[in-house]
Amino acid sequence: MFILAILVLAKGMLFRATISYTSVGQREYQMSAYVHGAVMADETTTFRQADIDELIDQAQDLTAARLRFTFDQSDQDPESVWNNERANCIGYAALFRAILQEQLNDLGLSEDYTVEHHVGKLYFLGLNLHSFLDHPFFRDHDYNVIRDADGTIITAIDVSVYDYIGIARIHHIE
Repeated sequence: MFILAILVLAKGMLFRATISYTSVGQREYQMSAYVHGAVMADETTTFRQADIDELIDQAQDLTAARLRFTFDQSDQDPESVWNNERANCIGYAALFRAILQEQLNDLGLSEDYTVEHHVGKLYFLGLNLHSFLDHPFFRDHDYNVIRDADGTIITAIDVSVYDYIGIARIHHIE
């Protein structure tokens, strides 16, 4: 019982110690005035002036609350993702990026931070997990990287993993 409690409490740390993400490219940003308007019109959403970590958490929470994971094909257009309320990793990363980027724009912080939508590979203790899965759905995985104005990584997140198992941050290797 004690070991189970430790595993539950340390799941994020264990996940980051064993699973790493390596980018193989980025998806283009699709600005979405529609998503921005929908987020601001949602009475349950209250973005506030905060530090970047809090803004990331707010965008991550809203994305996870709005979406349900699907293995079906998912759009990367944030408006479609917002309206469908179902997405795979592509849609989760696209919607998160739109929500956070629009919030940064509103707060005048878009010059200070960038939100990237990466396509990558997942590794478990150095082994490429995608090499064991022979299905087009598992050829890669989408996630986000947030950088400051100098290009330094602030954090990397996978909102689909956050929604599914509650891991808030991931280990991204440049």
